[in-house]
Parts: sequence; C-alpha cells; structure tokens
Amino acid sequence: MNTRSGCRIARIRSAQRDVFYKEGNSDKMSSELKGIRLWQKHFPAHVPRLLWKVKRTQHLMILQEWVTGRDLLDLTVNDEKQDSAFQQSQALRSLFQMLTVIWGETLKRKKHAEVDF
Repeated sequence: MNTRSGCRIARIRSAQRDVFYKEGNSDKMSSELKGIRLWQKHFPAHVPRLLWKVKRTQHLMILQEWVTGRDLLDLTVNDEKQDSAFQQSQALRSLFQMLTVIWGETLKRKKHAEVDF
C-alpha cells in the first residue's frame, strides 16, 4: 500500500477484476468524491467507475474501477526512459483536448462550475 496526498492507496487484484482502493480523511475524500461524481456526470467515458464507498468516523474509503496505464506524473516526473517523449506528447495533447472540451462546455452554461482553489 502506498500513500499519496495523505491518503492510502493500493491496487487490489482479484480473479474477476482489479480495483483501485483509496482511504483518507473524510473531508478530503468527500471533496474528491464530489469531483469524481462531477466528472462522471459530464464525461462518463473518461472517469473510472466508482464501485463502492464507505464512511467511517473520520475516514472515507472508496473502490474504483482499475484502469491500466500511466498517469501524467509518471510520464513527466518519474520517467527515466529516453523513448517516452512521444508518450509524453500524446498524453499532453489528450489532456489539452479534454481541457478544451471542458472549457467549451463551461462557457455554454449560465452558471459556471465551482472551483476549489
């Protein structure tokens, strides 16, 4: 099990499927869960499905569909391979295209999306 941003994370493997496990502070995880639901509502094909969640006194745990691949942090910061420039450019191009779609959708709305920063 690893930690990231104060949360415990792990990949859980089973014969049926792999899942992503995340556990952390209820407030932080509730905010993240709200973001996941927002993405699922507007861009369901781009977000791993939420399979299970449970809230304990001060912790929230979730299981999400496992998606095989590399994340942007891995491609840009942790990668030591020389041949990954093409993968980096593909990932950044995809990210830019998605942000362009999101921005366009936001401009069409009368009430703009809330931001938390």
